[in-house]
Amino acid sequence: MKDISLNFQELAFIMEIPVAEARVLFEKIIGEKPKVVNYLSVSALKDNFGTTRSLNQRYDGVNQLVFNLRYKAKNYLKYVNDKSIIKKKGFTGGKKIFYKIMSDEQKKHFERVINYKYKYLYKK
Repeated sequence: MKDISLNFQELAFIMEIPVAEARVLFEKIIGEKPKVVNYLSVSALKDNFGTTRSLNQRYDGVNQLVFNLRYKAKNYLKYVNDKSIIKKKGFTGGKKIFYKIMSDEQKKHFERVINYKYKYLYKK
């Protein structure tokens, strides 16, 4: 898996933790109050998260952050009907992490669906 950089909003979204908690974590690592433009690599962040425990033994012992980045890409489908995403024709806020973890096929599907919905809603 290539090394991905995340800001605190993306980290909070993918790990399902409050943004304030992610901000504190970033502040601890970089030593100053984080801004949205501050990015940290996964390798710098993964030491702050434990390992995954699951019913399937092949996932046991995998870092939680790495696990979430690998297997949550298909969750973008939940946000395809979100009006803010349709209006912008892309993900907003912490949901931008999906662009970094989606496959090329998923990106093409997302763009096709969003363009269709945008034309339907805004008649442009």
